[in-house]
Amino acid sequence: MESLILNILEENSKLKNSELDYHLSRFGPINESEKVAVLNTLIGSGQISITDEDGEVAYHYQSEEQAKSIKSLLPEENLILQIIREAGNKGVWNQEIKAKTEIPIAQINKILKNLEKQGLVYSVKSVQFKNRTIWLLKGVEPNKDVTGGFLFSEQEFDRNKLGLLISYTKMFLQDKPGSLKEISAHLKQRVDKDLTEQDIKEVVNSLLALHEIEDSGLGKYTTIKWAVPEPLVIPCIGCPLQRQCHEDGVINPAECEYLSNWLDY
Repeated sequence: MESLILNILEENSKLKNSELDYHLSRFGPINESEKVAVLNTLIGSGQISITDEDGEVAYHYQSEEQAKSIKSLLPEENLILQIIREAGNKGVWNQEIKAKTEIPIAQINKILKNLEKQGLVYSVKSVQFKNRTIWLLKGVEPNKDVTGGFLFSEQEFDRNKLGLLISYTKMFLQDKPGSLKEISAHLKQRVDKDLTEQDIKEVVNSLLALHEIEDSGLGKYTTIKWAVPEPLVIPCIGCPLQRQCHEDGVINPAECEYLSNWLDY
């Protein structure tokens, strides 16, 4: 089973526990105790690493070079790497590492740069806290709370992109009803090929909450043709950025053009 798990993880780079079980089940019944023992062996040898991603364990394949780097780490470097690993897709910033280790910040910065050079970690800028650099294990996609998600670019909210997504979705559904898959294909072609179906679902849910479109009940969506175009629902209800919106944030009610337009109506 060891070579099977290692091959599966090498092919996929990273898998959550449920995803790993799915791949293993294709080769027959899963012996859970054997699987756990093999995973512990692979973790101990540095061939795989683990993180927590939204409450579920995720396993990451480590190249031979990465495994060698981990084995050669000093105790302080191992400690910081473990803290970053435990932070999962939320990441951790320098001051948090200092609070957990009591290692001087200058030494922490030096260790982080060394770990980054060895391809074990990488950093991103936080959308919520612009002065913070967040560190994550290599291969871990940052949580949306860190990056702001698909509507943020270089720490800034992309109003133009949101406008395009809404406009193209409504125009696409004006001619005929469309499924989420069809809307996704259209928006990927017109706006951004890297959009995920979950990203599109957030846009669709926002338009549903704003009564701009409706679900036909057959997995298809269509635009609502109002006799009088009256905005009945405050835009905040359907906004995909609710979690990032607060008084002192990059996204805030005072600068929201959609809320302003609604109030001026």
